[in-house]
Amino acid sequence: MSTAVASDVLTRITTPRQRRVLDRLVEMANTGDRVEPLPSERVLAEDFDVSRPTIRAVLGSLEEVGYIRPHGVRGRRLCLPNDPSTDLPIRSETTGRTLLDNTVVLLTEHAAGEDEGTVNPASDRMIEAALLSRVRSLGGNAMALAPSTLTIETLRILVAQRPMAVVGLRDMSGFELSRQARERFVRAGVPLVVYGSDAQADASVRVGSDHQAGCGMLTDWLIERGCRRILPVWTGFSPDISSRPWIKEREIGYDAVCKRRDVASLTPVHLPLSGTNEAACGQPDAFDHAVRQIVGFLIDRITGPDAVDALIGTSDHHAVFLSEACRRLGVDPESDIMIVGYDHNLGATFDWQERQFRPAATIDKNNRQIGRVLAEEAFRVSRSSDSSFEQFQTEPRLVEPQLVVHG
Repeated sequence: MSTAVASDVLTRITTPRQRRVLDRLVEMANTGDRVEPLPSERVLAEDFDVSRPTIRAVLGSLEEVGYIRPHGVRGRRLCLPNDPSTDLPIRSETTGRTLLDNTVVLLTEHAAGEDEGTVNPASDRMIEAALLSRVRSLGGNAMALAPSTLTIETLRILVAQRPMAVVGLRDMSGFELSRQARERFVRAGVPLVVYGSDAQADASVRVGSDHQAGCGMLTDWLIERGCRRILPVWTGFSPDISSRPWIKEREIGYDAVCKRRDVASLTPVHLPLSGTNEAACGQPDAFDHAVRQIVGFLIDRITGPDAVDALIGTSDHHAVFLSEACRRLGVDPESDIMIVGYDHNLGATFDWQERQFRPAATIDKNNRQIGRVLAEEAFRVSRSSDSSFEQFQTEPRLVEPQLVVHG
């Protein structure tokens, strides 16, 4: 990194220790990993395990070429030379506040700003709408950024402005900068609150729906109605459907209830479907293709002497796929077998009356409450003296779902 420093300055950096300190400080300036203001010479000397004269020599050299500028009355801060974005102080010299001190940043691919009263309660957009409403009621502001459009530069500026908290409203694992973004937020002490219970997420707090409880409720309800051979069928339009953390949580809930009720638990079916969810829900040919794939996997499980008497679908609209597969195999989904769904989202994807089926029961994840809890957790961790994820990343805060039975 130090090659970006003027050559005449480098000639005055004469020892390996000076060069090591200079390299690290320049790297911090270039990546946005800056502490505002810089610690004292004594603290820097302790952090780098060098003498104070070594620190003093490096700071003086960097100040000459613009990597260090005054901060407040006696402080100093790291900057990028000739970078207009660092010309203004990151923190007010009078109040010590940044532009985003009272702002929660939402990482979402949706256009945030919808009102709770206009959003389908079962839609994931309800999480965003409820979060925004709760942030405002707590006296904060909110801004939305699309993770897929984040660049190194926008990420650097965002971290430098030190928002109150950052909330990831979608699984960020598919975005190129996601890991780097999480690490930068953590290093800068910016609380990161993530929607989802994945233990691999580096976050101050994780908030999600309790999938163990939800699938347990469905299993218990089916057993109460006389079902004894209950088969979870996890269909999905992604090849990694079986490795999703929420699928594993559901299977734990299913197994626990089967054990408690002395009912044999069956090995779940994991079936990645080709195509897309949107096409299968809206296009007859794509719907038919998805159903034919399911038929091939279920034929031995829903016909014959060892046929199951209940199916648990990945979601409500995947339960519709299961119902049509049963019909094509000569099994009536209304009388011969019981089919339940999840997410309580059938109306958002299908006209269930047109398909002449809706699941006997489903689970409402309580998206409105999830959004509110995300906002409350963002405020809670932002007020802590230590927002590093090592302190807060314990078990996720789970929101209790609700069983919905269709008459």
